[in-house]
Amino acid sequence: MIWKRKKPLKNKGFPAPFDGLEEPTQSDFRGIPTMECPCGCDWLVMVFRYDPETRLPGLLLLDGLCAACGALLTLATPVDEGVGNDL
Repeated sequence: MIWKRKKPLKNKGFPAPFDGLEEPTQSDFRGIPTMECPCGCDWLVMVFRYDPETRLPGLLLLDGLCAACGALLTLATPVDEGVGNDL
């Protein structure tokens, strides 16, 4: 699979979770759900909110960030099984 840089999706007035980073990232691979970055790193940064009753992540945003190279990614969920995991 060949990764192509895509334009970030325009949001309707809500800031994307990583728009406030001081140094912009070099790559934007958002759009295809993945569990690892094309650079090979599987350490990903995600934004989530705890469910106070279960103490587990109850709400998460699908925009992610590679901890190694800083690329923007779309994080996979159980619903996406088999979609985009073939880097």
